[in-house]
Amino acid sequence: MKKIIEILKQQGIEPVDEGDFLTFCYRNINFLYMEDERDKEFFSIYIPGIMQVERMEKCEVLEVINEINNQLKSVKLVLNGEYVWAGLEQKLLMDAEMEKMVLFSIDVLILAYHLFRDKWCSLKELN
Repeated sequence: MKKIIEILKQQGIEPVDEGDFLTFCYRNINFLYMEDERDKEFFSIYIPGIMQVERMEKCEVLEVINEINNQLKSVKLVLNGEYVWAGLEQKLLMDAEMEKMVLFSIDVLILAYHLFRDKWCSLKELN
């Protein structure tokens, strides 16, 4: 986790160490980085709570999620309880490549966030 904190701070991002995970805000979006104590080589970063889903909208939300998942491939949007989350999970690379991987992960999660919001707003305008 120390290496991730260092990479984020180099980018001007101030992560908050919550013990088992990090939280940080970047471009007004809240992120969550989780480290698996049993597998230190596994990288998990998320944008939690993108949107709260009402029961009646669940099928429409899942269709938008599926469309974006098929488009982006590396990012997965999921319905976690009643909230949409975006996540990227993978094996950590060597230190030399870790910075690129972290920055790519943040950028592609932001893309997924905006694609979801834009597609959802467009769909709601049509109805």
